[in-house]
Amino acid sequence: METIANITTVRKLLDEYDLKAKKKYGQNFLVDEETVKKIVDEVDDDSFVLEIGPGLGALTQKLVKAHRVIAYEIDSDLVRVLNEIFKEDENLDVRNQDITEVDLGEVIRQESDGRKCTVVSNLPYYITTDILNQVFCSSDDVEKVIVMMQKEVAMRFVNRTDRKDYNVINVLADLYSDYEPVCRVGKHCFYPVPGVDSAVLKFELKNDRVDMALVEFIRDCFSNRRKLLLSVLKQKGYGVDAETFGNIGLSDRVRVEDLSVSDFVRLYEVTR
Repeated sequence: METIANITTVRKLLDEYDLKAKKKYGQNFLVDEETVKKIVDEVDDDSFVLEIGPGLGALTQKLVKAHRVIAYEIDSDLVRVLNEIFKEDENLDVRNQDITEVDLGEVIRQESDGRKCTVVSNLPYYITTDILNQVFCSSDDVEKVIVMMQKEVAMRFVNRTDRKDYNVINVLADLYSDYEPVCRVGKHCFYPVPGVDSAVLKFELKNDRVDMALVEFIRDCFSNRRKLLLSVLKQKGYGVDAETFGNIGLSDRVRVEDLSVSDFVRLYEVTR
């Protein structure tokens, strides 16, 4: 089989199976082999891979050469193509499911067989945050997450000085992972060409066990970012006042975007 991460091959496959990219699924197929190589090189040799959104298999083609891969694809037409292309690959298990309805933690625990899991995702950008949230909160067996996302979204992680769009997932990433950019991916590396450039980030998860009560507290803090945080927490039923904030070195006039990760933890601890 020729390299799938190639615009000629992608067009050929779409014609052969009488398919078009579906806007409702946000489909833009990766056609840049160098980007594929950079992503696959980040997967450790002893890891099994949970791939989310394999599309026509540009990443899958390289991953199955060295890893057990469980691939979740929502589009049944693409599942048919993948099963045909990779029918000889015993390392691959393609599942026709909506990943937002899958308990990732349970799947990883069932399939890991003592190995750590690397999640590789090339998804429509509108569900990227949901997937990261699920990975951070659902399993202790994930070692890495390598995810393609809109460049502007990636910059919210990389650019620590711009807090305007700082949100829950940024705090969880800071708490439970170390992360760094892998590469930038121009819009012409996809077919059809999307309207925005992309970037790949790698998150290496820490061994810290996720405190779901802390996660819920952080979500409450962000429930109304336009208001003063003290007012938000009072409305959520937390027993806090100006003195509570002052005791941990915070002004009672702060808003949620003013807090550092350690501020969230300290504030959570005094509200327990």
